[in-house]
Amino acid sequence: MKEVYFGDFHAVVLHHVRDIERAGPALQSTEWYLLRYLRRVATHSNPPASPHGVESSMRALLRFYVDVIDETTELGERCRQVFEAHRRSLRNPDAD
Repeated sequence: MKEVYFGDFHAVVLHHVRDIERAGPALQSTEWYLLRYLRRVATHSNPPASPHGVESSMRALLRFYVDVIDETTELGERCRQVFEAHRRSLRNPDAD
């Protein structure tokens, strides 16, 4: 399995941001709020940021996921992919 490092984490987040933007979520829908959280993560993970520099925005995303997102949906899968990429970047903070 390919290792995911911090640069890859940023790319994963941007991928999901673009996909949700392309779908054009309705104002104040779950997708719209998820997009806001992902944009915040993307901003904080913009190089030269570090895996630990996005902790606050990742905690906010996690709280939103737990409180609002149904884990069996496409949005739940998107969140899990972002969380997994972030965990891997924490395991390999110096690799890029």
